[in-house]
Amino acid sequence: MTRSCTLLCSQRRFLMMMMTLLRSWSFSLSFK
Repeated sequence: MTRSCTLLCSQRRFLMMMMTLLRSWSFSLSFK
């Protein structure tokens, strides 16, 4: 139970990190 919860939390955190990374990348690209 707790293991799956932590996995989900880490997955969500990873997704958020990827989204922010992609957003910043597109942002820098639009500036060029």
